[in-house]
Amino acid sequence: ELVMKTNGKKRIFALLMCVIMIMSSMSVWAAYASKTIGDPPAAEHALCELYLSSSKGQAFTTVYTNLLPVTTRIVVINSSNYVTPGSGGSVATATGSNLVAASSNHQAGPYYGTLSV
Repeated sequence: ELVMKTNGKKRIFALLMCVIMIMSSMSVWAAYASKTIGDPPAAEHALCELYLSSSKGQAFTTVYTNLLPVTTRIVVINSSNYVTPGSGGSVATATGSNLVAASSNHQAGPYYGTLSV
């Protein structure tokens, strides 16, 4: 009976260690920021969003009218302070490894906003 209790505890400990190792190897953190630029009651406004994970940063500018020209820029920084920029129309993407910070610039017509995480 004593042997059975010891083997059961070893199995539980081994299972727990496997789960901890899998979770630590899969750990990916993410950050998010958003704001609205323009005049929300009127049609001319846009939603600015910034997402950052450990391997990818994305910035989105979603306009609520098709009349506004849109420009989106992003800069991500990794743990070695290496900077990677990206730009686009309504979406900007920058990829890397060990990303720790991001900043984005959003312009929709005359409205402008920045986000950081």
